[in-house]
Amino acid sequence: MIKKETIFSHKSVLRKFTFYFLSAVTTFFSSTVAEELRMKTKKQLKKDTTSEIKSLVDEVQS
Repeated sequence: MIKKETIFSHKSVLRKFTFYFLSAVTTFFSSTVAEELRMKTKKQLKKDTTSEIKSLVDEVQS
């Protein structure tokens, strides 16, 4: 027969494992989303800079 204390102990361990697992997954996805956002921002900044340089070159050539 399994003692109640053992069951509660296992539930506690399972809860802790679940918490840490979910924390790790959340952290991974958060950092992935943040990295994706950084990449999109960087790409947009490059486009804006390129467009600005092109317009300055066109202005000088005119």
